[in-house]
Amino acid sequence: MFRRAEESGEPDDKVRQGLELLRDAVEVVRPGGWELELDGADVPGEFLGVEAMNIREVGPELRLAPAADPGDGLLDVVLIAEEQRDALSAYVDARLAGAGAELPALVAHRAHELTLRLQQGVPLHVDDDPWPVEADGAVVVRAGAEQVNTLVGRSS
Repeated sequence: MFRRAEESGEPDDKVRQGLELLRDAVEVVRPGGWELELDGADVPGEFLGVEAMNIREVGPELRLAPAADPGDGLLDVVLIAEEQRDALSAYVDARLAGAGAELPALVAHRAHELTLRLQQGVPLHVDDDPWPVEADGAVVVRAGAEQVNTLVGRSS
């Protein structure tokens, strides 16, 4: 369903292409019943997206986690809720129009470990590469001082 900006045509304008891809995704994605745990504690909610990162910025220059510190051994887990769809869409539209825009405030949690349990077919990307989600599979993301490790569990 989702493409990479590098595969969209003109490689010299990856930021614009990334914003266009984000705009398309924000329009069609539906909130999902993600089962999330941060350091073993449940995080309830239905989210449009979840971004686990240890850097401040992703994709088309989106500063999702302005307080992230790549060397602190923690993940910054950004949760994008349905209530933020319109603000996120307006932000992307303004950026595409060349206007100055401020990214809406997104909920971010800091943790050593994120565990996700997703329904089969939910799009999951690791370092911009799609990863298949098996039925009842768990994905564990752990941060270390120098790297982020992702473990994808197999279905029983």
